[in-house]
Amino acid sequence: MIIRAAHVEGPLPESPDDPRWHQAEPADVRLRNVVNIGGEMTAPQTVSAVSFRTVYNQEAISFRLSWHDPSEDRTDAGDAAALVLRPTHVRGDTVTLQIWPLRDSSPLDLCLWSAARQQAHEAIINSYDPLLEGRAQHAALLASRATYHYGAWTLVLTRPRIPSTPEAGAQIVPRHFIPIAFAVWDGGNPGQRAVSPWIDVILQEPLLESTTPTRDIVLVWVVSVLVLLMALGLIFKKP
Repeated sequence: MIIRAAHVEGPLPESPDDPRWHQAEPADVRLRNVVNIGGEMTAPQTVSAVSFRTVYNQEAISFRLSWHDPSEDRTDAGDAAALVLRPTHVRGDTVTLQIWPLRDSSPLDLCLWSAARQQAHEAIINSYDPLLEGRAQHAALLASRATYHYGAWTLVLTRPRIPSTPEAGAQIVPRHFIPIAFAVWDGGNPGQRAVSPWIDVILQEPLLESTTPTRDIVLVWVVSVLVLLMALGLIFKKP
């Protein structure tokens, strides 16, 4: 699955209802249950999919995520969502989120928002818990805004394309496929975490200014050619 991030001029949209989101193609990603250490599925899923769009400018990239949740839960163990990226020092295939974190598994770049704190933070880390519990050290604060209406969360999450913090944070650069995934927690269904497969995002190149001649320019060309032909006719007109 390959999703194109749309290029926008100026500041990125901050609110979920900004009309510029419609410049980006929508995508729906199915979520799956996680597997415990015994190889069994955890509690039944209550969140089954995430819909998202993504836009970027020269400095940053924004994601608009939405998912259905039966109840709004802002407690400490409440609703939450994470955008998961691959740190720059991790190469090759990345383990599926259905079984991450495992002992000795590579750390991942997590951009995690929680309804309890109404904030998002990014860290390269070996587990979700420090970010969920607000105790991750050296985590970077990210711009975010979320709303809950009619049984659904909508979250806008923005991060730098090339972050200085955390070190080795995922870099979002042109002409490269950037692996991303999502994790969602439903506070009304404790112990359940729904996760997506890895998908690829690529930056859609900015549209170049059109080089098609305008109507006025074409008119000038036509008049110029006619004048030239008339002049040539007078010069070579036989006596």
